[in-house]
Amino acid sequence: MFLTKAYTAGLNQFLTKVRLKSWWIQGLEGPMMLHS
Repeated sequence: MFLTKAYTAGLNQFLTKVRLKSWWIQGLEGPMMLHS
């Protein structure tokens, strides 16, 4: 159970980083689209 929880936590953290990175890249490419 511990390994599953640790894996899930790591996966969630990884997905969060990817999501934040994609938002940051979108903000650089087209800031107007984020505010619309």
